[in-house]
Amino acid sequence: MQVQKARQGYKKVKWLFGKEIEIPEEWNYDSLKNSTKLLGGYAFKSEDFVESGIPLIKITNVSHGSLVWNEKSYLPHEYWEKFPMFQVKQND
Repeated sequence: MQVQKARQGYKKVKWLFGKEIEIPEEWNYDSLKNSTKLLGGYAFKSEDFVESGIPLIKITNVSHGSLVWNEKSYLPHEYWEKFPMFQVKQND
């Protein structure tokens, strides 16, 4: 098996399912668990959802490297103060 070196200015890092990818040398690479606090979600009931209000990120919105907003769900504005530990703010 031949191991290929990364292109000049790039480094190889482990990715999903044992795959390796190249990223610029100046980028830092770390496990998500080392760079953020992960908090399990709360099982909001579907009857809690409203037509407009606070956008709710659900697992159906999570994709590889991005959020997909094909399906949108909202919670009432009073949930913002009621569940501060689940607030996602700009730059999070």
